Amino acid sequence: MVRVRAVKKRIMIGLAIVIAITIVVTLGIGGIKVAKANKISTSLELGIKYLTEEKYDKAKEEFLKVKSIDNNHEKAIELIKLTDDYVNLEGLYEDKKYVLALEIASKIKENKYLEYIEERVNKLSEYIEENISIINEINNIDGQIDKLISENKYEEAISLISEYLGQDLEEEYLNKLNILNKIRCMH
Repeated sequence: MVRVRAVKKRIMIGLAIVIAITIVVTLGIGGIKVAKANKISTSLELGIKYLTEEKYDKAKEEFLKVKSIDNNHEKAIELIKLTDDYVNLEGLYEDKKYVLALEIASKIKENKYLEYIEERVNKLSEYIEENISIINEINNIDGQIDKLISENKYEEAISLISEYLGQDLEEEYLNKLNILNKIRCMH
C-alpha cells in the first residue's frame, strides 16, 4: 500500500512537471509570436514613415525586415513593390523616358497601398503626360515647318520651333528641333 502511494505520488509529480513544462513552452512560443508581431508592426510603421518622407532606401530596408520575419507578409511585399516601382518611375522621368514612365505610373496606381505616395505619383504622372503631349506635337511639326519654309514664312517657322526649344525633352527630340532650326537658318 505504501508502495502504491509512492508510485501514485511519483506519477502525480511527473504529471505536474510535464504540465509545468508544457505551460512554460507554450508561454515561450506565445512570447516569441508576440515579439515577432511587435517587430513586424514597428518595421511597417517605420517603413511607411520613411516612404512618406521620400527616404526610399530606408523604407525598403524596413519592409525587407518584415519580409525576413514573415516571408509571405502581403503588406510588406506590396510596399516593397510600391517603393521599387516609384524609384523606377522617378529614374525614368529623370532620364526623360516618358512613355515607359507612364506605364510604371499606371502600374503603381494599381497598388493597394498607393495612398502613401499618391500625391507624388499623380503630380509626376501629370508632368509625364504633358511631356508626352509635347513630344507628340513635335512629331507633328515637321510637315508644318517644311510648309512654312517652302512658303518663305521663316518667322512663323522660327516661332513654331522656338515654342519647343526650352522644353525638358529627350535628346532625340532636342536634336530634331535643332535640325529644324538649322534648316530654317539655311533659307
